[in-house]
Amino acid sequence: MPANNSFYLSTRAESDIETLYDDTCDRLSLGSAEGLVLNISIAFRRLAETDDRAEDCSHISPGLRAWPVDSHMIYFRREADGVNILRVLHQSQHHPARLSH
Repeated sequence: MPANNSFYLSTRAESDIETLYDDTCDRLSLGSAEGLVLNISIAFRRLAETDDRAEDCSHISPGLRAWPVDSHMIYFRREADGVNILRVLHQSQHHPARLSH
């Protein structure tokens, strides 16, 4: 288990979550949006505890990893102070250029 099991969101990840919440509310319902954000939040906590099964995306950027949640992908990096959540993108948006920072 990692020494530090905390997580934090980049500015871009915070913006991604706000956008997916708003879009899901508009397309489906408030309940669907809340459920999606809850599932993503649970995934953040699990990744902070262990990320052993996450997909290695080092071919895109060194140390980058990915974890699927519903139809979204969480992109993150394990750092000394915890898991840095970089982006939360719909699977249709998965493209290396979107992950640059």
